[in-house]
Amino acid sequence: MKIRASYLMRLCGSVALLASLSGCSLIGLGGPDFATLSGQATYRERMMLPEGSTLNVSLRDASAENNSLVAETSVNHVRTTPMPFTLQFDRGSLDEAHRYTLDARITENGKLLFRTKTPVEVLTQGAPTQNVDLVLQKTP
Repeated sequence: MKIRASYLMRLCGSVALLASLSGCSLIGLGGPDFATLSGQATYRERMMLPEGSTLNVSLRDASAENNSLVAETSVNHVRTTPMPFTLQFDRGSLDEAHRYTLDARITENGKLLFRTKTPVEVLTQGAPTQNVDLVLQKTP
């Protein structure tokens, strides 16, 4: 019985510690500072997309050597344009001196159908922070 009681005491202590630490993130003492970037993706062709098409939007650090991915979102079952999107990212991970870009692609069962020809600058250095328009071009 003593072993079980001490085990339960340690378990309760661990649970209390984890609960208090997770509370720190909830009140802004060390957790991510999430923000949202929204916009719409369009293409000029007058056509419906095949069933099962997916829009993928990526936020990248264009100042980084490897153009690193900051955040990404997918919108499944897109068929027509415009296609609204919302991208959530950690504002605390951004560096105001860096340039950030959005690029998008539409795929259907892994096949690339459309993509942005040129990434669109966002978030820093006077670039848009909301209502971003992405124009995609059909791939050959």
